[in-house]
Amino acid sequence: MKIVDKRFKDVVFVVEATHFEEHCLWKEHHEKLGWEQDCRGFMQTVGFVDKMPVTVCVHFAKILNQTICFYESPSMVTHHQMVKDWIIDQTGNPKWDSGTRRAHCDAWNFHHCIDACEEIGGKKCLTKQ
Repeated sequence: MKIVDKRFKDVVFVVEATHFEEHCLWKEHHEKLGWEQDCRGFMQTVGFVDKMPVTVCVHFAKILNQTICFYESPSMVTHHQMVKDWIIDQTGNPKWDSGTRRAHCDAWNFHHCIDACEEIGGKKCLTKQ
């Protein structure tokens, strides 16, 4: 599959989160993690179910100097496996924890994203000191 945005090549972690969840995470963590929001998000149709589009909204941010992909599927019809397959195709399915775990979580488990960014960056963030 064709990579639709060059920012995907730098992604180290993928977070499934609505716009509101992403905002809440930003509000809680942006100062401690040096969160740099990239406001150039986009929406992509990744397939169809019964002639209805399955779409994915994608946003990027730098957290602890690492590129993170946030996404949600806001379409009326969502095919979770189709969305997951598209995200894996675009990001290359990054791993963390010495390559033993898929670098993907939902908003509730965002602490995994922070842990992975710390592992990659080799430093602990202020939230754990």
